[in-house]
Amino acid sequence: DLLCWAQAIFFGVGYWRLENASTNFPEHDGRIMVGLCSAVSLGTLIYAATPLSGPSMSGAELYEASKEWFVDPFLMGAIFWTGLISTALAIYMETVALKVVSASELTILMTSVSLWGSAVAYFSMGEVLSPIGWVGGLMILSGCVLNAIPLGANEASTANEETAEIIVTDF
Repeated sequence: DLLCWAQAIFFGVGYWRLENASTNFPEHDGRIMVGLCSAVSLGTLIYAATPLSGPSMSGAELYEASKEWFVDPFLMGAIFWTGLISTALAIYMETVALKVVSASELTILMTSVSLWGSAVAYFSMGEVLSPIGWVGGLMILSGCVLNAIPLGANEASTANEETAEIIVTDF
């Protein structure tokens, strides 16, 4: 449970920092993406080398296992997809999106990913949410709904005009 709380806190702080970086250095989206992907890779390696991930391998065992991993085309395709498409491309798109929406809005939207995953699991595999899962899902939905309610008519129209201007000038 402590790791779940830490993940949620670091998730929000990470988007706040990403918003600052993308605002301060708008022409360096690629560099920001490389930095974030490097941090994710380093974190993954540290996690894999600790007892938190299960039984850890010695250096020699890891080396022998990795020799088999890198010759398996299916596994290399999965690593390529996970690393470049679902991680690097997603981070790049998040960096670009932070030019249009705030970090708090993006954090709320990104938390809805678990709802989509739960819906797919329900319809494709018959998975059922636990009561605490329903509570968490309702909290995420209420956050999305509350975030979508405009504060005032003038603020909403100004925000929409600024968003349209940013989108047109970036592309």
